[in-house]
Amino acid sequence: MKHLRIMVALILSMAISAPTYSDQANAAYARGVRAESQTQYDAAYEAYKEAYALKPKDPKYIAAYLRSRATAAAEHMRKGQLLRDKLKLEEALVEFQRAAEIDRSNLGAQEEMSRTATMIKKQAQQAGVAATPTAESPLSKMMEDVEGPVDLEPFSDTPLTLRMTTTSVSISSWTTSPCTRR
Repeated sequence: MKHLRIMVALILSMAISAPTYSDQANAAYARGVRAESQTQYDAAYEAYKEAYALKPKDPKYIAAYLRSRATAAAEHMRKGQLLRDKLKLEEALVEFQRAAEIDRSNLGAQEEMSRTATMIKKQAQQAGVAATPTAESPLSKMMEDVEGPVDLEPFSDTPLTLRMTTTSVSISSWTTSPCTRR
């Protein structure tokens, strides 16, 4: 009898929490729609990300999350380019880093981040001060590691063993021309 009560309590708690989970995702989605309509792309991205995290298999949340991710990253790219054009290089670098953090697949953000970091280094060298960008992120450190020639190393020192077996096609049939083989 005691086990039955525990099972009923568990089932009821799961039944009560499931709609709440769905309501949280729907509320986050609604916040994202509201923020997106007000062109607050970062807030929309965060809200859609939350909705997607709560219900990752729902196509509505997936589409909204991916769309807002690309939009927010593009907005940071645009701001970074404007700042770089005004020679506010450190601020531009921060915008490019934010774009790369939002959308790690955005190679343009990573390229612009590298280009801006190079401009900062050149500007510091011209001023006679050896400085590095103040806002270092893991992505910028990875970009610095990637720069330069590629160093290829074998990943294993063990010799390869290749075993071949014969097939039903005899070796003599492979020596004939393709036109005569049937």
